[in-house]
Amino acid sequence: MSTAAQADPAAPAGSASPLAHRRPLGDRVFQILAASAGVLVLVILALIAISTSQQASSWFSTEGWKIFTVDWNPATNNFGAMSYVYGTVITAAIAIILSVPVSVGLALLLTEVVPQRWARPIVYVVDLLAVVPSVVWGLWGILVFAPWLFTSTPRSPRAWKGIPVLDACSGSR
Repeated sequence: MSTAAQADPAAPAGSASPLAHRRPLGDRVFQILAASAGVLVLVILALIAISTSQQASSWFSTEGWKIFTVDWNPATNNFGAMSYVYGTVITAAIAIILSVPVSVGLALLLTEVVPQRWARPIVYVVDLLAVVPSVVWGLWGILVFAPWLFTSTPRSPRAWKGIPVLDACSGSR
């Protein structure tokens, strides 16, 4: 029979108060520097927002809520930007809807399913795709995707009736 004491599996591992001992000076200095850098970034971001708001306040007070209309006519000083805001939000939403499942699925595939010797070349290809700047992808979209889209979509302005940005772009007012 053994006289060695068995550890209670429900008891927490380690000492009861792991932070009771003092950490080395280098760790404390690094923690203070890292926290200071984080706070400094937040302060700079707040100062940028305040400065931008102060400089733009005169324009916003002149234009008022007219900037949130769809009427864009520089000849009459109407600068409604809602079509552009709507297009930006829709583009971002589509990008997120397409990219999140693909990226999560690819990450799970590479870490859980594919053998390591096959995963490495796939990771290299994905890294190369990430390196290509969005300007190049935009150029591909204009040169390759846009002609295909032009030939495969209806040309009738009535087909776009009721879709805010496409309705305005088709000239069916």
